[in-house]
Amino acid sequence: MAQLTNKVRSSSVMEVIVAMIVLLVVFGLAMTIFTNVSRSTLSGQKVRAAALANDLMIQAEARHNFSATTFKQGTWRIETSIKPLADNPALSEFDIAVFDDVDQQIALMKKVIQPGP
Repeated sequence: MAQLTNKVRSSSVMEVIVAMIVLLVVFGLAMTIFTNVSRSTLSGQKVRAAALANDLMIQAEARHNFSATTFKQGTWRIETSIKPLADNPALSEFDIAVFDDVDQQIALMKKVIQPGP
């Protein structure tokens, strides 16, 4: 019977543990980067929604159209509402709220107005 005389080089347990620690650190860094990118995407969505609410407020002021409505623009649902102020009945509060596709409010614009006759 032939006897094997060539030794096969293998990894030690310590090398395997070091490799696993390195992979764990790389994975942790990747998750941190992914979380930051996801958070900045949501932040960008909020900025766009606030800009849309601001534009709608400017249009409503230009047309003197302060009515309560609900409509969709893209994937967003926009709700406008008007209610009298409690401390001054001659003034009203006009609100524009923007909701995303899961009905989470992502922007709110409020303005005190004096309704016309």
